[in-house]
Amino acid sequence: MKQSPRQTNMIEKLTQEQIDKMPLYVDRWLKIALSTEPLDFGRAKEAAIKCYEIAGLEPPKYFYHFESPYSAATGAAILGLGGSGVDKNQVRDQVEDQVEDQVRDQVKHQVEHQVEDQVRDQVRDQVGAQVWRQVRDQVEEQVWAHVGAQVWHQVGAAQVWAQVWAQVEEQIWGARNAEWLAFYDFLTTELNIKYDNKLSGLIELSKHCGGWAPYENAVILQDRPYEINWDDQKRLHCEDGPAIKYRDGFCVHSWHGTRIPKEWLDGRMLTPKIALTHENVEQRRAACGILGTREL
Repeated sequence: MKQSPRQTNMIEKLTQEQIDKMPLYVDRWLKIALSTEPLDFGRAKEAAIKCYEIAGLEPPKYFYHFESPYSAATGAAILGLGGSGVDKNQVRDQVEDQVEDQVRDQVKHQVEHQVEDQVRDQVRDQVGAQVWRQVRDQVEEQVWAHVGAQVWHQVGAAQVWAQVWAQVEEQIWGARNAEWLAFYDFLTTELNIKYDNKLSGLIELSKHCGGWAPYENAVILQDRPYEINWDDQKRLHCEDGPAIKYRDGFCVHSWHGTRIPKEWLDGRMLTPKIALTHENVEQRRAACGILGTREL
């Protein structure tokens, strides 16, 4: 029985030269994902327009710049509510109901899911399962371990704006898509995989902004952090201030990779009783570490 072109041309094994290049892609995309450079509004705008064109949509007319995930989410809610009489004190409570449906419409589907699904299908037609897993394990998961699990997970866990996170996690992530963009970047470049370049807009956006959200006639562009602090094991950590700082003042505090309330660092809240009885085991451990440092 004659094999189909898909079966004949399938790449089933990586060469040693290709394997040796994997760390280069990890380093490249970590630099993109963890960049603290300011948003390049002009280039990000051009890349966003390109994403709409690739998805077969009319380009947006309005572009908004926000400096953190928090201000981007609340700003989206205010813009979605419309009118001048919006009670901004209620924005957080209304985010999920007022904005979520907008982000789940055809714009999000076409710009993100449809593009990603089509690219994945095209690439998988040319790459065997073993190669697929190998690149995912060595490239995508390493980038995710440093970016997603450490940085964006902690940003999303900030309890002070838990309801706003319902909006934030519905955004297309820009630089926060680094792990799967790194995966496809390696496959399509090093294995010379043929596909229709639908990721080019998203790749460009990831280089120029921290995050973004597409709507029917508008785009929200989000800045990167201006400072990220780590311990010697590359866990988010700062003993005397925020581990992540954004340009509008939004911050995330972390102790050796565990998110903590900012009051624990300035002496206003943390007591031995809290350290011994706090409901979160990881935060109890962090609290004990903070108190131990003070005792020294």
